[in-house]
Amino acid sequence: MNAFDYLKISQYDNDNQKDVVIQYCKQKLIRTSSFDFPLHLSCKINDDDNIRKLIEQYYNIHKNLSFSDLINQTLNQTIISNQVVYTYTQIYEKIEYINNNDLVVEVKVGNFKSDFELRRVIKEHYRSIKARLLLIRVDYHEEHKHILFLKYLVANERIPTSDHGVWLIFHLQRNIIHEINDDILFNGWSSVMIDNLNKHKLIPWDVLSNPSYRNLLLHADFSLSHTTFNELITRSFIRARYTVACKDKESLINDRRDSIIKLLTQSSIDTESLHLIIKNRLLELIRTVDINHTRSGFIDWRYDLLTNGTIIGSCRSIDDALRMTILLYYCNYFLMLLVDIEKSSLIDSYMFLMSKTNEIIYENLKCIWFDCLKLTFESMEQTITFMNTIEILLIFDLRLPRSRFEHEIIHQINQMIKKPNENIDVNLPDEKLLCFAMKRLRNTSVYGNNIESILNNKELFEHYYHDQLAILLDEIRIDHLTVSFAQRLLTSNPMLTIEDKLKHFLMYRDELMELLHIFEIGMELIGEEKWNFDEQFFISDKTKMTTINNSSNLYILVQVEQEFYQVPPQKSLNNELYECNGDPFIETCLMNLIELLVSSSTIQCIDNIAQLSTAYSLIIQGVFVLDHYLVNNLEKLRSFDSLVRCIMNLIPHDRALIVFKNICLNNQSNIVFNGNFSTCESIHKFIDNLDEMIKNENKNSINLLNCRPMLKLEVEFLKNWLIDHSKEYCTVLESICKSKKNLWFYSAKIFKYIDQKFDLMSIINIRMTELSFIPELECLDQYFRQSNDKTQKIERILINRIHVYLRSCITDEHMIERYLIDNYNYFQENIHSNKSNYGLSMIISIAWLKVYTEMYAFSLSKDNHSEIMENIDKLLTTDESKFCLTLKIYIIKQLCQIYHIDLAELYEVFINRNCYWIRTTFSQYDHQQGRKFEQNIILPTPLFDASLEYRNIKDTLDNCREKPTYLSNILFNEKLKMPRNYAEHLTNSIYLPGLISNNPIESGQSNDKSRLGYSSMKSVQDSSMNEKPDHLNLSISFRFIHMMIHAVLLVLHELDLLDDSDLPNRDYCKEHFENDYEFLSQLSTEPNQCHVWLFKLINHLIDGNFLQEGCLNSNEKVIEFEQRIEN
Repeated sequence: MNAFDYLKISQYDNDNQKDVVIQYCKQKLIRTSSFDFPLHLSCKINDDDNIRKLIEQYYNIHKNLSFSDLINQTLNQTIISNQVVYTYTQIYEKIEYINNNDLVVEVKVGNFKSDFELRRVIKEHYRSIKARLLLIRVDYHEEHKHILFLKYLVANERIPTSDHGVWLIFHLQRNIIHEINDDILFNGWSSVMIDNLNKHKLIPWDVLSNPSYRNLLLHADFSLSHTTFNELITRSFIRARYTVACKDKESLINDRRDSIIKLLTQSSIDTESLHLIIKNRLLELIRTVDINHTRSGFIDWRYDLLTNGTIIGSCRSIDDALRMTILLYYCNYFLMLLVDIEKSSLIDSYMFLMSKTNEIIYENLKCIWFDCLKLTFESMEQTITFMNTIEILLIFDLRLPRSRFEHEIIHQINQMIKKPNENIDVNLPDEKLLCFAMKRLRNTSVYGNNIESILNNKELFEHYYHDQLAILLDEIRIDHLTVSFAQRLLTSNPMLTIEDKLKHFLMYRDELMELLHIFEIGMELIGEEKWNFDEQFFISDKTKMTTINNSSNLYILVQVEQEFYQVPPQKSLNNELYECNGDPFIETCLMNLIELLVSSSTIQCIDNIAQLSTAYSLIIQGVFVLDHYLVNNLEKLRSFDSLVRCIMNLIPHDRALIVFKNICLNNQSNIVFNGNFSTCESIHKFIDNLDEMIKNENKNSINLLNCRPMLKLEVEFLKNWLIDHSKEYCTVLESICKSKKNLWFYSAKIFKYIDQKFDLMSIINIRMTELSFIPELECLDQYFRQSNDKTQKIERILINRIHVYLRSCITDEHMIERYLIDNYNYFQENIHSNKSNYGLSMIISIAWLKVYTEMYAFSLSKDNHSEIMENIDKLLTTDESKFCLTLKIYIIKQLCQIYHIDLAELYEVFINRNCYWIRTTFSQYDHQQGRKFEQNIILPTPLFDASLEYRNIKDTLDNCREKPTYLSNILFNEKLKMPRNYAEHLTNSIYLPGLISNNPIESGQSNDKSRLGYSSMKSVQDSSMNEKPDHLNLSISFRFIHMMIHAVLLVLHELDLLDDSDLPNRDYCKEHFENDYEFLSQLSTEPNQCHVWLFKLINHLIDGNFLQEGCLNSNEKVIEFEQRIEN
């Protein structure tokens, strides 16, 4: 209707004036359209002339349609008509033109409290002498309900003859314009859309018609201004997610982010400022680097402006949308740049550079920084992939750029030295390997020629070393040890060269990591603030050596010229040089760490005895794997560790810490423990007093005479005492022998020490026939000669150890016959020798005879007819002595075990064989067979000295348990019978120990979720040497239980008792069993003796003190069973 009225067309001329009406409506539409209209059309132009003409019409109409021009044109007219102005300028923004024109006034609807006030303002406007145009500004979205009222108010108050006028300005928001439901028409009013009331500038047509972002950004109107760059920095860091390995440092991330934003947004004309460096590099990237369009939407900037969800939902105007489109594009380039800059630690190193006041150091660091900046920019990728957010792993306070890349190079050199390759012989001496590593570092360092400056400048090298340590600490997740502490520990020795300091990284990286773990564990208990490096090192000269006294409780390392001396606590310096395979200062610090860990001040502050026990155990294990450090006071820590574990086993945890502190701090206790004992008797006395204390705590409800934890503790004390008193080994053996307790059960460590002291096994293997002429063994031999112990416990233990060792020397079945031939004369000599000698020679002779006869029995089982077999057969046939008859019984026993048969079946095997001594033994049985007598084989029993053992075996069988135990329940049912179906038994009846649930909620605690059978499958590749459930303290405990269960399953598979079951198959069990044994060997202090340790541990499992009645039918009982095995 407006078109007909405006064009003055009657209803009879409609058909003739159709094109005129359409053209009028088109102009009205274009006049009231925002720039979204040509923007949308430009995306669909595709050489369409009609669309092109529409866009050209829009440009022709709007290029001169600014708000200021519109007002000026209106004020030049006599009559001001009603006008509606739509705009994206926001209600809170000032209209700049109005401030310079007294003829125009504005009001905001939202400022009026009532209709009357607005009506009065309009009336006053028409009476005004000065102002001609009143602008009523309306927030269209918030004040939409008042629009109809405003329309009629303005229309009704209008004075047709006046030269005054009123305009309505509707402020729109582009992001919520879709919510508008406009049902109010302003017929007869002029209307126009002006996107920006203050700034009128259309996007040039050549830019609009080109979808390229690069073309858009290269235009002068859209260059990267200072304001845009600052907004880009802020917005980009919102999309950057920093992560740190140490959770305690997460609070520092935001502070660092704020510092970086402040640094990058500071305007500066200095070409070396980080602000300009980053900005110029960003512009260079946009000019040269392409976006990977296959993984982004940055193809057409117009399409992105119209369809991007972020822009649609957040931008209130077309100008905001365009600015946001450009920012999002810039942001991807900046994030790409930020990732590489942070990887190269260019920001942290720049801030560190700016903090330097020393001009020489500043210039050196500056040269390094700009060289690394150039290298970083050159190595950047030439395509960028769209990233909504980026994740950056942060390491705080790196001082040199590209430190992480340098760390990778150092690690590669370390791996090269560890593993054989064509570049280097790993068997070279350490000095030559270090020379090779240093040469490699100089040639491959990321710092290029600057590496020489770093290595030759003490301060630069400190920064270099600091960064490498910081990265390593972050890599191995050490959170409770500062870089400064670690650096002082590794570099305080003034005798160290640059090569000496770097060899920790280049050659001994694994040892360095273990060393740092040890000190981290210790510092958690002690606190770095209580550690003083200066108190542990002293430089002196020879004239003052005799006056150096150590009145402290720590070890002191003294340097005199080029030599080191160590002064123990409360001692004076002696003239004995201190020798160390590694760094003497580090070894001294390790010893002082132990002294502080067992000091009264540290123990007094402990509030968790389980944490203390874990720390002690981990440090002991860690020290054992150090290749270059012998910590002489480690046994002191082991004594404390043993005491803590014993108390935890026997006393409830709520009282265990109190008892431990009472023992160590002399609080209301008649015993004081400091880890040192003067005699074996003092050890026994301490154990007796501890017995009484534990009985009092348990109200005499426990028998400690042969209590396993107490026995192990006492033996541990004896072993530690023996290490400090190495010549008193006979005293320790006598103490074990005379004790009424079963100390000999746990004496393996003592015998191991004696073996290592004399290299006993090697001597036996090489010089067995010369034992009586070896002076080192005279004292040990004298002890056994004079021993009058009827039980001969010590002798038996030693016989078994020697026997196991000698058997292990025969590694191949083909060696057996040669062994029998080479040692036949010695065998004959031992049989006929005088048996009145009960010394060391007798012990070794018995052990060796056991091995020789076992090898002979094995050869018999293989039906060996060689000459040596005939010789041995003749010897055994002709010798009827008691001793030889005993050997025959032992051989027959071995044969039964080898064949897995009883005596009657053995008779059937050998009755027709040419082995005369066995046939002679079975001759009586053969005679009975002929006369059909009762079939009994009467073996020769010339030595009935074993009658006591026979009675013990009989008593043991008579006293077998009638109720199931946790251990027996794995293979037997509640009635101690073999299940008819083992698969059903293991799947539906018991909860298998040695498994870690995949559900983290279950870790370390019992719950109601059923874990019957094999509840958690895990491949060997996913197994970790250090994994364990939370209720166990040591990973070695879990690993043993895990191996035991898979060994049981493997045996059941071998016996075909798990066919057609859902349990893991044979190969799965075999792989886990072998993997567990490998892990146990690595965790063991003596990997080569791991099988011996397992043998003894399995023996403990069937000990009466260990067995606990019950069935494994709940999670709680499984946890109790596993903890009992560990303790």
